[in-house]
Amino acid sequence: MKPNVYRIVEMCVNSGVMFGVNRAFKNTDTITLADSHMIRENVQREIMNELCEYFDFIETYEYRNEQQ
Repeated sequence: MKPNVYRIVEMCVNSGVMFGVNRAFKNTDTITLADSHMIRENVQREIMNELCEYFDFIETYEYRNEQQ
């Protein structure tokens, strides 16, 4: 059994971004749910893009190809 490193990193990034955005706007009523969702999605995507620039998640793709 091999861990899916990309998915683990993605899950950690998503959780961290969600907690950070919620904390940042905790005491304000000016942000809408749609704005919060858009901010989270964009931040998550850009963090994952940056990580993919410096890390290869090759084992994930090799494992998927072995399973097919």
